[in-house]
Amino acid sequence: MTEIDVQMADRTLQSALEAEVSDNSRRWHNPRSGAAGSVTPVRTYRTVSGVFCREYEETITTNGNTETRRDTACRDRQGVWQPL
Repeated sequence: MTEIDVQMADRTLQSALEAEVSDNSRRWHNPRSGAAGSVTPVRTYRTVSGVFCREYEETITTNGNTETRRDTACRDRQGVWQPL
């Protein structure tokens, strides 16, 4: 992935976790590199200490290869979603 691909994927992750309801996807595509991806929030919860977290599925395609992973991110004090 190029640096621009990484930036696009990160922006999509942040916006999807912030604004999408569960099971709705946000997508990105870089026509220059051909890379593409999506982020789908799966579940939202609040920890005992009051921190909001979201489980999500992320799919990234580069050079014809697609990888899908499931992860969790929690919102930090500055409002940024940080993958665990």
